[in-house]
Parts: sequence; structure tokens; C-alpha cells
Amino acid sequence: EGQFDSEYRIEPFKGVTVYTKPPKFEYEKQPQEKKTKKVKKKTDTGFFAVNNLYNLNDFMLILNNQIALYNSTGQIFQVIFLRIDPAAQTRELLSVKQLLNIVRSITSKKDKICEYENKILILQVKSDGKSLLEFMNKIIENLPSSDESYVELIKQYISIYSREVDEGIDKAEDMIGDITISEKSSDLNFVPISKYT
Repeated sequence: EGQFDSEYRIEPFKGVTVYTKPPKFEYEKQPQEKKTKKVKKKTDTGFFAVNNLYNLNDFMLILNNQIALYNSTGQIFQVIFLRIDPAAQTRELLSVKQLLNIVRSITSKKDKICEYENKILILQVKSDGKSLLEFMNKIIENLPSSDESYVELIKQYISIYSREVDEGIDKAEDMIGDITISEKSSDLNFVPISKYT
């Protein structure tokens, strides 16, 4: 039927083995470039190396996945809501971005963060009774100023709300409500952190 142009051999357990000559390639010589000294830049891989900041849609998807995990395994988690009063931003005491950076620096790599308008949502994968109080204390420790009068003033402008998962929660909307509506008509009860610390 067909003929081989190259040598072949039939080997047991392998079949037909064909011997071919490797093709010859001609390489053009590249002009040598001047060797320059490469400087390695030091990068900070510890502080913001992990991106755990998500937009609202992605955060809701992750929250739905976490609820499904809770329904199958019983692993408890909580969502912490932080809200900064617009008056604090107007008076240039603390901005949402500054608070977001504080939150990013104190949260675990496993925790998920979402910024929406003047609110920050944190999905804490591991939840216990002490974690919320510790979380608020870490926020206070990492404020831009450690001046006592500043700290007492800013604690009135940062409000917090926490919700732990339970059996009555089937989807993300059940857990966090509709955060896109105004606070006056929202069912989220924010409390200033000055009440806790």
C-alpha cells in the first residue's frame, strides 16, 4: 500500500519505529546587545499582595457560595458592614478610601471586601463572638491619627452592623438586604463604634 522513505523497524510492544534524520536549521547570528546591569526592585509583597476587594456583583456571588457552603457543612461566617458618615468626609476627618485601606490591612487573606458608596462590606469566613470587638479595636489602632480627641470624634462617624449566618438565610439578599436603598428605609441597624469601645 505505501512505502517508507526512511528506515523503520518493528519492535515488540511498540509497533513500527521510524528513524528520521533531524532537519538542519541555519541560524542567523543576532547582533550582540550591550549588556546592561539589571537592577532588581524590591517590592512589598506582604501588605497589599492579595486582592480581596470585589465589586458588589462579585461579592454577592461569593456570599451566595459561602451560604451554600454553610448549608452543606455548617461553617459559620458573618458579614460586617461599616458605614462612614458623609460629615466625616466633608470635614476631611476620614475618607471611605482611608477606611477601606485600614480594613484591607487588618483583614485576613480569606476575608472578602466590597466597597459600595459610603459602606464597606466584609465577609469574615471564620466567625466567633470575639472577632467583631477585635476588628473594631484594630480599626481604631490603625486610624490616621492616634490623638485621643480625634479618635473619640471619629468613632462617632464610623458605624457598624454585623450579621451572622443562620438557617433562615437562603441567598445573599436575605443576609445583607438591599444595600442600594437609602439608610432611612433600610433594615440594617448601624450603630456607631463608640457604643462598643
